[in-house]
Amino acid sequence: MGKKSSEKKRKRFQFLNVNITSKEATDEPGTIKINLELDLLKGTSKVFNSFSGEQIKSNHLIMGYIGENKWKHTFQIKSDAADDTYGLAQKLERYKHIIAIDTNTKLIESTIFTQPTKVSLGAAVVFVEEDKVPKLKTINRPFLASFNSLIPENENWVQLIELFRKECQCADSRKIGLVVDSDLGNIESYNRREKPIFKDYLLPEEFELIFASDKVSDNLFNEMIKRCHYLSNMFIKEIEEKISKAQA
Repeated sequence: MGKKSSEKKRKRFQFLNVNITSKEATDEPGTIKINLELDLLKGTSKVFNSFSGEQIKSNHLIMGYIGENKWKHTFQIKSDAADDTYGLAQKLERYKHIIAIDTNTKLIESTIFTQPTKVSLGAAVVFVEEDKVPKLKTINRPFLASFNSLIPENENWVQLIELFRKECQCADSRKIGLVVDSDLGNIESYNRREKPIFKDYLLPEEFELIFASDKVSDNLFNEMIKRCHYLSNMFIKEIEEKISKAQA
């Protein structure tokens, strides 16, 4: 009850993120000139340069809540070049598949290991529509990162990506959206292939990272991460039980 009630009290925000450049600047320091066009029927929001009338395209749809000291992002997804909507329906159409993964880590002390060892297990789900009914289906295998991995989340991203690259051979040219709940500060660089997501592994062109937090239940992507988080913890508990039985 406490968590749900506090979640409701948080003031939510949702906006399209755009990059303002020197072209929008005025002679007055710190001042820019832009025009905003809102279409409440279509659910679109367009930003224009006041000098040239040129449209400034949005690059992300971002959601979150306002905390005590800062704005907390709970969701971030790229906007397509022709997409000015601030709803999720058009965003969903950009992907042929949407998958999600979350990894949890537990320090396990056991005679099986020579020293206390961090075990990191990831769980994944995929969004599907069966008979026009949307569902989340569990990918029926856990993803195990290297013991004591420094970035187990990213290591397990790679495992899931490679699994889908083998399984998905359809001709659909749209990307596969991969929902994650960590490394928000680097996701844009990962999506631009400017930085490897793990060791020297660059995100394949057919994939795009989407950020969603499991701390809220605002949309499908948050729900996907919540499910993964629950399953990952369940997998770890099962591993702990098996280790305990092995020591008995």
